[in-house]
Amino acid sequence: MEAVASGQCAELDAPLIEDMVQHFFAHAHFEEEHFLPLAQKILGRESEVMATLGRSLHESRRAAATV
Repeated sequence: MEAVASGQCAELDAPLIEDMVQHFFAHAHFEEEHFLPLAQKILGRESEVMATLGRSLHESRRAAATV
């Protein structure tokens, strides 16, 4: 992955990449199911704060998905 990220052509291990993607999506699902409801409870009705948090998580997932 480091070679690809630095612009070098590298041979990729497809099963390893698939495993990494599956772990990433499992982590994202955990955040959505556990972290976000807890954050909403802690932050209360601060809708602007929750919107910012949601956008930040969405952007980090979108950025990771393009790698």
